[in-house]
Amino acid sequence: MEPRAFPLLPAVLGVLAGLAPTSALPAQAQPAPVTSYVMADGRSLRAQVLELLDDGQTVRLRILVEPTGELRALLPLGEFSALSSYRALRDGLPADDVEVALRLAEHCVSAGLVTPARRELRRAAELARTAELPDEQVARLVDRGLETVRDLLELVLDAGDEREADEILARLAAVDSVPIPPQRAAELRALVERRVAEAAALRCDQDALREAKAIAAWRDGVLAPLRDRVERATALRHRALLASQSFGTAHRELGRAVDELQRALDRSAGLRELRRNDDVLATALDDLDSTALATRDDCLLAMASLDLTRGNHNRAMAEVNRILADTPEQSRALAMRARIELAANRDGQGVLIR
Repeated sequence: MEPRAFPLLPAVLGVLAGLAPTSALPAQAQPAPVTSYVMADGRSLRAQVLELLDDGQTVRLRILVEPTGELRALLPLGEFSALSSYRALRDGLPADDVEVALRLAEHCVSAGLVTPARRELRRAAELARTAELPDEQVARLVDRGLETVRDLLELVLDAGDEREADEILARLAAVDSVPIPPQRAAELRALVERRVAEAAALRCDQDALREAKAIAAWRDGVLAPLRDRVERATALRHRALLASQSFGTAHRELGRAVDELQRALDRSAGLRELRRNDDVLATALDDLDSTALATRDDCLLAMASLDLTRGNHNRAMAEVNRILADTPEQSRALAMRARIELAANRDGQGVLIR
């Protein structure tokens, strides 16, 4: 088959590079220059690439050693930093070959090097303008160019650069020398749209997560004082029980515990009104209220029992009635009320507060 020039390839590569066409770039001088390379571990060396081995992943180097010495070594590209591995690979390959430029562009994209990738694509475009190749090779190189477009789009989208991805697509759409195959163009557009939608969804998820964390922190902040009150009340009740031989101390500590618990219950009711649709908060308040009510009732029953032993039936009944006001069927409170009424009748105290 007759070789021919192929306008599509330079168009694709030039668009990829994002650079205006220029005059052909000069071939790189041979042999490769002495260059400073940075290794993956941070060390640096001055060396000249003598050749790239057949495996395509190892270079033979002439390394300069201070002050005037040198040594020869074989080093895998993987031992270089990302940018230096590109430079070493470039220095070991011909400088005036379209396929070499594409290979370097592919290497740069795989290494996450956007700017060098664009530079090599520009060089490939310039070389392609004057190349004459068989149709089969043209088709293969165009396909490789479009695959590089796809990989470059993935790279810039991974970096969150949606604007650059849109610019690449816009440049592709502007190619008019030979149209890009519609199916390939549609695939690339779909790729960008999908990734942009995924990124937007992720940002929404992250926003929702931040909001959820903020709400959770607020819940913890408002619940902590209530839990502290319940803990303080529990400690007061414990001290009162230990001081049961001293009526005044025990009754006073129990009264303080009841006050703490009632403040917690009142604050809980206010929070429920403030956040009516917060099911998580409601569940936490349910647990807290259950503990607070049970502890308060224990304290009130203990206070009533102390008052009953002192014959203060009206105060004992008032303490029991505080329980029955919230839970009219509370069996222990009903039993205590019956005891108080029986004692009052027995002692002839008359009508009790009911």
